[in-house]
Amino acid sequence: MKKRNTKKTFILYLSVLAVSVCSGCTAWRQLQESYGKLRLNDDVKALFESYVVSPEFEYYISGTDLYPRAIIRMEEDENFAHGLWKRRHFTRKDLQAAVENMRYEAMSIGLRLHGFDIIDNSGKKVGEWYSVMDVSPSITRTKEGYLSISTPRVDIYERPPRINIFHY
Repeated sequence: MKKRNTKKTFILYLSVLAVSVCSGCTAWRQLQESYGKLRLNDDVKALFESYVVSPEFEYYISGTDLYPRAIIRMEEDENFAHGLWKRRHFTRKDLQAAVENMRYEAMSIGLRLHGFDIIDNSGKKVGEWYSVMDVSPSITRTKEGYLSISTPRVDIYERPPRINIFHY
């Protein structure tokens, strides 16, 4: 009799576990669907690295004017809640200086720069992003319809500390 109850208890626990996992997956999927993403795009990288300034886009930087951590360009009609992003009116020469300085900073720590499409939570391309690979911005739409994009980490160009494992 006890063996049968143990089997029923095991099946009950297994069922509860399966339901918990499934509901957790659903919640995770719903959470993911409320955020946008960056999608790697070599054409965007080529545009930034050929210093093309398009008048139908608004440009923003994160970081200092001399060494931006990221540059984004958004379509003018996009409702962008730019927050910590600084709007820039780039000339070709200004964009070239910003890109070259970013390239120098990235290369000094062994990184390369990349271009990305900025995709909102509905899957629509809303802009373009240029920076090192190791960025994970939060891309969301507010209830009022504004697009909000977080800036990259402040320490993106800092070299990780070297650890000497051979102490004598």
